[in-house]
Amino acid sequence: ALGFLSRHEDSLGGTHLLAFFWAPFLLIHLGGQDTITAFSIEDNNLWLRHLLNLVVQVALALYVFWRSIGEHNMHLLAPGIFLFVSGIIKYVERTIALMYGGLENMRNSIGDLEEFEVRPYPDYSGYSGIVRCALLSALYVRHVFAGSTIFQTGPISKRMHFNACQGRYSKLEMRKLLEVELGIMYGDLYTKAMVLRTRSGTIFRCISQVSTVIALVLFFLASSSNKQQGRYSRADVAITYVLFVGGIFLDICAVFILMTSPWTWDRLKGYNNVLGRVSWYFLSSNIGWTESRPLWSNSMGRYSLLRWLEGSSNSSDQPRLSGSCKQLIKMMAEKMMGLVCSTSSKKGKLFWLSTLLDTKYTQVDSEVMDNVVQFICDLVREIRHHTAAGRGTVSWPCLGEVLLSKLKVEIKVEFAHAIVRLHVFTELHLTRRSSSYGREISEEATKLAEVCRKLSNYMMYLLAVHPEVLPVTGKFDDVTLPSDRLISALGPDDEYGIQPCYDTLKNIRDMWILFLAYAAG
Repeated sequence: ALGFLSRHEDSLGGTHLLAFFWAPFLLIHLGGQDTITAFSIEDNNLWLRHLLNLVVQVALALYVFWRSIGEHNMHLLAPGIFLFVSGIIKYVERTIALMYGGLENMRNSIGDLEEFEVRPYPDYSGYSGIVRCALLSALYVRHVFAGSTIFQTGPISKRMHFNACQGRYSKLEMRKLLEVELGIMYGDLYTKAMVLRTRSGTIFRCISQVSTVIALVLFFLASSSNKQQGRYSRADVAITYVLFVGGIFLDICAVFILMTSPWTWDRLKGYNNVLGRVSWYFLSSNIGWTESRPLWSNSMGRYSLLRWLEGSSNSSDQPRLSGSCKQLIKMMAEKMMGLVCSTSSKKGKLFWLSTLLDTKYTQVDSEVMDNVVQFICDLVREIRHHTAAGRGTVSWPCLGEVLLSKLKVEIKVEFAHAIVRLHVFTELHLTRRSSSYGREISEEATKLAEVCRKLSNYMMYLLAVHPEVLPVTGKFDDVTLPSDRLISALGPDDEYGIQPCYDTLKNIRDMWILFLAYAAG
């Protein structure tokens, strides 16, 4: 649009006299909404490219405005200047937010948060206490995202209150604490939150909003004067007012979004109780971060390798497509691939089809979350009491020495191999021994077996669909084997002599959670 205006400013002058005046509006909307600055983490890492876009597009907009302004429309100079102030500020906000959200700059920008360090509170009970605890740990969480380990955070980690390990928070409250912490981190990475909660960011945002209102008033006075009446077409005037109203509406929404921020609530509660209560009302209502609504998608991907290798489902879940339909698609794809590739490479070439047909998503239930939270809290408690797993206090006696020794070697060599081996072992163990856990604990064993299967399928989903988030090398089909070799790699039907019991399920669950924690790191 800016390029079009720069090429046609002369021809537009006779028919659309207000067209050049729309250039600064483009800058306002190029600055984006407060709720999104990046679509992915790569956008943050490429913030210098956005900075280049900022310089070029601002220069082009100024060029269009300068070439088109003249004696006949000097009355638009003042509102145009105020619009440029608003547009440049918003565009700069977005660029700085992208810079702060870049992984390489995250560690350097951590110091900017120390100015807004959250004051400790004596009471951490209730949902407000959970939000306060999340704010208190925000700097620590940002260090973790920046690549620091728990032991490298030093004194920062001491500010964080491990309420769960002290028995202060229940499992449900710990899950909500995790949601709020990740919600704060999401705002730092993908929105303008980190810029707007700084003192300078707040001041410039106020200047931007006031400039837009002043520009609207000046344009109204200029366009409604007797000298200018009838000079502009009604359509162009209407479009200009729509642009003004749209920009001001976004500013009003930005104020509401800012009021729903936990950081705003923390600041206002320290200065004015009335504003603090208003902010908490917005924060805890349905338009904000209500306690009852999950603050994330609350879903997890699931992929079973044996569905693809064996052509059937070993899980109790129903696949997306019927078995006959999937078999027909597989057969047609194999026929087509057989015309262009050899039989040996057919399996790898068709793996992408499996990720489409066999991948599904399911809700993360309380059983999975409670097991993960409880295990992590127990592990943290052991670390704090100097009995970390690395010192040999955690063991899996029910998994057998043969399986553990192979997993230990594969984790050091290639983590993907360990995931595949444990995944197939879990699927075969749960399938072959599904009716061997005894009636007295059948309900508990069924729940725990489902947790093991979900964690197993989730790790396989990450490996198959999103290997870039795991510490693995190469492609996934490089570590998969044909069906008979992969299943036989686990040994005979006795599965390394591992007996089906409730403790075996617990060991499988704990091993998967450790895999999950290792991948998260």
